[in-house]
Amino acid sequence: MSLREENAAHIKVDILNATLRAASKMDFKSTLVQELCTEVGISKVTFFKYFPQKEDVLLYYLRVWCLEATLELKSGKLEGVDAIYYLFNKMAVSCKKRPGFMLGLVGYLSTISDHSKPFPFKKLERQMIFLDQPEVAHIEMQSIHQLFEKHLLHAILNNAITKTSNVKQLVNLFTSLLFGTVLTARIQGVRQMGVLFKTNLDLMFRGLA
Repeated sequence: MSLREENAAHIKVDILNATLRAASKMDFKSTLVQELCTEVGISKVTFFKYFPQKEDVLLYYLRVWCLEATLELKSGKLEGVDAIYYLFNKMAVSCKKRPGFMLGLVGYLSTISDHSKPFPFKKLERQMIFLDQPEVAHIEMQSIHQLFEKHLLHAILNNAITKTSNVKQLVNLFTSLLFGTVLTARIQGVRQMGVLFKTNLDLMFRGLA
């Protein structure tokens, strides 16, 4: 590993952390690149070298979020329906902690035409973010869609879902419910995020049982 690679990893992680701190005080749209650069100690040229658009920080965070979810599911030995409830609760917690940031993420995802190329998230960056997880560099990276697919298959095989076996349609359905609940909570001014996410998921599973 070269010093250049290490510096690059530090810069990307520092930009993410600075953005998350800023987003706890204001919405993502109001967060200025220049202010992030000042906090991290880099130029705007350097910022855009790693994140061609400010919104790409959102995609980077999504990769971190998914990896964290993967690690926590593995640690808690959660599978199937339990794992899906965990993912919804995790999103509820994230929205409560960073409402403007998560809304920015959902909005930006709706503008991207090609979701087949996830934002780069290198092994060294994973190790810097998850210092207490020495195996993190070797964990298989999974998207939200892939996490849903894995655990919906488990739910079907264990007869927790009996109404349909079309996994692709189910993945789309649960993904829509996850991100749709983020928007609904904002539109309705919901404060008890966890209750709304759980209620929607309860209704979904009730209809599929």
